[in-house]
This record gives sequence, structure tokens and C-alpha cells, in this order.
Amino acid sequence: MAAGSRLVHGASRMEETALLMSVTALHQGSAALWVGGLFHLVALWRLCRSEVQGGAQWEESLLRFSRLALVSMALLVGSGFFLAWRYIPGWEEVLGTPYGTLIAAKTGLLAAALVMGTSNFFMVRSPRSQGIRSLVPKFIEAEAWLGAILLLVAAGLVSHPPAVDVGAQAAPAEVLRLFAPKAPHFSPLSFHTIAGVFILLASLVAFLKRTHVQVGGRDSARHFGVFPVLCMAGGALLLTCAHTVFSEWDFLVGLYYAVLGFLVTLAGAGRYLELRLSPGQGRIPGALWPLCLLLAGLVLLFSRV
Repeated sequence: MAAGSRLVHGASRMEETALLMSVTALHQGSAALWVGGLFHLVALWRLCRSEVQGGAQWEESLLRFSRLALVSMALLVGSGFFLAWRYIPGWEEVLGTPYGTLIAAKTGLLAAALVMGTSNFFMVRSPRSQGIRSLVPKFIEAEAWLGAILLLVAAGLVSHPPAVDVGAQAAPAEVLRLFAPKAPHFSPLSFHTIAGVFILLASLVAFLKRTHVQVGGRDSARHFGVFPVLCMAGGALLLTCAHTVFSEWDFLVGLYYAVLGFLVTLAGAGRYLELRLSPGQGRIPGALWPLCLLLAGLVLLFSRV
């Protein structure tokens, strides 16, 4: 971790080099502890659930990790805010630079993971909670997926210079114009139009299905679990498809992909939770993932670079 800190943006700064490198190493270390611990917990749960005495070991490990996760998350968020403060001078650079948009996507995904982690934290500490063996493992799995995608997005930041060095590459008006509704192109048909229609119809079917059929936590998860995994994998690819930005058009293309990746990733995480939870427990993620899919379809169909 110390050696890797010499390859980050802070190492190239003319001022506060040691401070920025140290805070970056702290940021990376806390993220590694959090995400690595989540995947270890997932593996531990799969071992403990098949053993007679595994429940006590699982609960003890959860208590230990919850304390570690609390400290790691505090360090992660605190160091992240400090680095953003140093590398992003204003809101125009958040919306108008590749570095800023990836930071915004990271913040949104981290917020979703924090919601799951907070739920786990209180369930673990509730003496009468029945969710330690039924809910917590499933939330941890989804949180681990989001954590892994967050690490990929963070790795993608290395390919972009800090916003403070390049300034806004597109004005807020241009960003708004990008996502302003436009008439879709049906002649000739483009891949974006075909994908937009397909995703839009899929989201509408999901909404209609929820009004008639209960979905979640059944054997169907074994057959349809590939959909959320593909969504999260596709979202990660869209968020990390870094390319050199030479013009405003290059930046707007990257922003377009980042927004789609963010929405598709949340849709995948929501669907994953809905399939893993029981019908009553999966209502909220089951209502959110079709909305994210709907928004992704609308962006594909009615927005163009």
C-alpha cells in the first residue's frame, strides 16, 4: 500500500505531496479493509450455515467486523472528502470533468452501500433481531458487489487528471442539453435506440409484474440471478470505460456512459436483493430497480450526444 501511494495523483503534486500521498494511502487501505472484509464474511457465511455450531461463530465474526467496518468507513469517507476538496475546486468541475463525474458516481454507489451497511450494523447489535441469519448475509452479499465495483471505479480515476488541473471541459448548460429529451431516431435504427426500447419495455414489464405477481427469495432466484449479475458487470464496464478526453464531445460521451453505468449498477443490486429476500422483505429494492432500469431506457432512447 505504501509503495502504491507513489503512483497516485498526490505523488505528482508540487505542493502538499506527502500529505496527499498519505491521505490517499489511508483512503485505499480503509477501502481494502471494508471490501475485503465483506467478501471474507460472504465466504464465512457459506461455511457456517452448513455447520451445527456455525451460528455462534457467524454472530461473533459479525460483531467484530461491524466495529472494523465502522472505523474503516469513517476513514474512507473522511479521506475521500478531503481528497475531493483538494482535487475538485467547484461544482462546475464535478459536472464538467471526467474526474468529477466518476467521483459523483462513487459517492452515489457508496451511499447505496452505506444504506445496506447501516441496516446490518443495527441488526447485528439488536439482541432480539432475527435478521442476523436471514437478512444480514444477503445485504452483505449485495454490499460486497457494490464495494467491488467501487474499487474498479476508483481504479479508473487514475487515468484521469484531477479536475483542479484541467478545469471544466463542458459547461453545465451543455450537460443539461445532453440529457434533455430529444426525438428518438427510428430511421435508420441505431443500437442506442434498439437498446433503449428493449430496456424501456423490460422495465415496464417489471412494473406491471409487481402489481400482479409477488417476486423475491424463491427458487426463481436460482434461474434468474444471472440478470442482476450481468447488470452489475455491465454497469462496472460502463463506469470504467476510460478514454482520453481531447474535446467537449469526448467528455460528454464519457459522461453519458457513466450515467448509464450508475443506473444499471443500481438496478442490478436492487434486483439481486429482491431475488435473495423474501417477498415482504424485498419490496423496497423490488420497487427501486425497475425505476433505475426505466431511467436507463429513457436516457438511451431520448438522449443523444
